[in-house]
Amino acid sequence: MEQSRNNRILYLDALRTAAAFSVVILHTATFQIYNADVASAEWNVMNIFDSVFRWGVPVFVMISGALLLDPKREWDPRRFYKKNFVRVAAAFLFWSAGYAVLDYLQGIRLRTVAFNFITGHDHLWFLYMIAGLYLIIPLLRKLTESRRLTVYFLVLWLLVSVLLPTFRLLVSWFGDLYARWVDVVSDKVGLHFVIGYSGYFVLGHFLHTHEIKKTGRILLYVFGVLGVTATAVLARQISLKRGYMDTTFYDFFFIGVMAPSIALFVLMKQLAPVFEKKAFCRCLPTLSKCSFGVYLVHILLLRIGFLYLGFGEHFGPPALYIPVLSVLVFLSALLISYILNKIPFVNRYLV
Repeated sequence: MEQSRNNRILYLDALRTAAAFSVVILHTATFQIYNADVASAEWNVMNIFDSVFRWGVPVFVMISGALLLDPKREWDPRRFYKKNFVRVAAAFLFWSAGYAVLDYLQGIRLRTVAFNFITGHDHLWFLYMIAGLYLIIPLLRKLTESRRLTVYFLVLWLLVSVLLPTFRLLVSWFGDLYARWVDVVSDKVGLHFVIGYSGYFVLGHFLHTHEIKKTGRILLYVFGVLGVTATAVLARQISLKRGYMDTTFYDFFFIGVMAPSIALFVLMKQLAPVFEKKAFCRCLPTLSKCSFGVYLVHILLLRIGFLYLGFGEHFGPPALYIPVLSVLVFLSALLISYILNKIPFVNRYLV
């Protein structure tokens, strides 16, 4: 495994940085998508960007699994929970309060502001989810000690959390009744242990610690491209059918989102030697360290830009403003995160 002098895994640093940028471009693309006509060229452009860059959150979770379930890395439960739960809670309270203030200044009802503060504004749901994963790390570390059990878990997760929901999405196209039939069967089976982001968590560990042969990697890349295509096409078709923006096929557990997430993880792992040799990649640890701050602050920059600076009006059509604004917002969020990471206390708890 390629590592830096400080025992960092550079391809994971590169992957985390890429995931942070993907989240920025995803939210830049979707900021106005609900206001656009689903039959318009502008909406199609936004949909394409959204479909291509939906892998950010799954990849973030896979990176965490790769690191926290690695049996070679020392893991002290008491120290880990004391450090990380305090950090997650402090970051959530601080940033959720900040976004709540912005909501209030925009004239949003106080009850809605309070609700958003408690539940997590937009992207802050991620902190709830990652805290839940932290709670089951002891169980998952024990499970991943066995390759056979790991594969068994992943197969069950693939069936219950990915393929079954994907099947439900497809049959719902023909009527909600068929989707409810799938829900009834799924609820009766009740395999909740293998439902949700724990699968991505374990998957990250598996892909990190096991080598995939060249043929398998090529197949994953092909499935990744097909997945992105399927997401874009199906999202467009179902939105046209409904007559409004329908996010059914944007789900992180839709196979069209899972496939490119896996493909990108595997690709970046194969590029690990490149990250080690190229001089410009020596900055990857710093970029990676700033990625959490980028995730937390980028929505603030987008809201200020779109609501007060007229981003959507002055930067041309979506095909132009989405990539341009994404780069500008990412670099601005990166700079803010870098500065905050230099401030004592703030760097330990808020970014």
